[in-house]
Order: sequence, then C-alpha cells, then structure tokens
Amino acid sequence: MESIAKLTGVSKEFHSGRGISGVNLTLSKGDIYGLLGPNGAGKTTLLKMLTGLLTPSFGSISLFGQDLDQSFASSMRKVGCMIESADFYDYVTARQYLKLNASFYPELPPQRLDEVLEAVGLAAFAKEKIRHFSTGMKQKLAMASSILHYPEFVIWDEPTNGLDIEGVVHFRALVKQLSAEQGITFLISSHMIHELEQLCNRVGILHQGVLVREGNVHELLADNISLEQYYIAELQKGKELMDNGGLNSSN
Repeated sequence: MESIAKLTGVSKEFHSGRGISGVNLTLSKGDIYGLLGPNGAGKTTLLKMLTGLLTPSFGSISLFGQDLDQSFASSMRKVGCMIESADFYDYVTARQYLKLNASFYPELPPQRLDEVLEAVGLAAFAKEKIRHFSTGMKQKLAMASSILHYPEFVIWDEPTNGLDIEGVVHFRALVKQLSAEQGITFLISSHMIHELEQLCNRVGILHQGVLVREGNVHELLADNISLEQYYIAELQKGKELMDNGGLNSSN
C-alpha cells in the first residue's frame, strides 16, 4: 500500500516533562486511523508535528514518501487539517470565509465552495454570518475548510466536539464517503470511542506520550470486546508498565 505518512522514532520534549516518546507509525492510502488517549497523552502534539506546527526533538516524519522538512510546502498542499479550535472572522458569512481560504488555491473551481458547504450540512447557512453560528456549526465550517482543496490526507483533532447526534451521524457518513469516493486518508483524534469503532479500520492508543498499542480494529477486537473495553484495558497495562519503569517506547 502507498505510504501517506510515516513517523520514525518521533519524540518531542517539553520543559514540563510531557511530550511524545519514540513514536513509530505508518498510515497507508485509504486508512481511516483513530488516535485514542486520555487528556495530556500527546495526541494534539503528534498531530501538530505532522502539520509542521511543531518540530520533533528527535526522529523523522515523511509525507507522501518525502521528508517533511525538505518538502513542506508541496506536502501541505495535499493535507487538510483541523487542530484544536478553529479561529474565524465572525463578521463574514460562511461562504465568504471559505472564499478567503480558497484564495490560496487559485485552481479551485468556483462551485467548490458550495460543494463543501453541502457536504458538511451547511448549505442552508451559506450566507449567514459566523457570529450567529453555534459551536457545532463552526466545527462543520472548519471541516469544510479543511477539505476545500481536495486534500489527499485529512487530519482532524476532536472533530465531533459540539456536534449533536444528527451531526455526528452526518460526520461519520462524510468520512466514509470521502474515503470511498476520493481515496482520502484520515487521521482522527477523538474521545468518541464508539464512533471510532464504527468508523476506523485502524486505531492507536497513546499513553503518556507513548504509542502503547496500534493495529487493525477487527484484529484488536477479535475477542468480541468493545473498543472502549480494549482501550481501558490497554491504558491499565500502560499504567502498570509505567509504575514498573517499563513504558519508554512504542510497540
């Protein structure tokens, strides 16, 4: 399978002592990869390093077969991301906001703005100013912006925050559609374990900066347990290893 992203021995050290330690991870074309972990485990740090917002202290990252440091601009044109809370100009409309973002991609057809608004369920609110949007609607707009330029790799950090039940169901359908029809690879960090179980073909579990377990969902859940049960059990194993001084690298 074509490699979309590869992390080799990636670590990030902060003065606080928190960070990422020795993460090895490969995402292949078409993967829908779920990243799980408790608060402070390092999920957002890992995503920021993949998008160049943070530089690894050690290790290397490649996107689309090229070293990220050497091909940053060309690689990022193929990446769509939504990390932490998106910032908006509240005085513009949803469509105007996307038009501003589209100015960075002059090759985009004019109808693309309406296509992505329709895709995320905001077509009816295209001319409404963002200051009137709920948290969930802003989240949908951030998703629309991240897929505006036909990316090959989409990175979403807690994308279901603020979404109601209908919005979560729509989100799940959107990811499956984009993966099946456009071959987009997804890396999704979320606390919605049940959603990831239904959506992802692969998952990884981060604990205190270490990727303690990752693999195919169906293989990990071969004993007919839920992903939530598996996740809790793996975190417990990680805590026990940490207590014994043995958690210092990813499996």
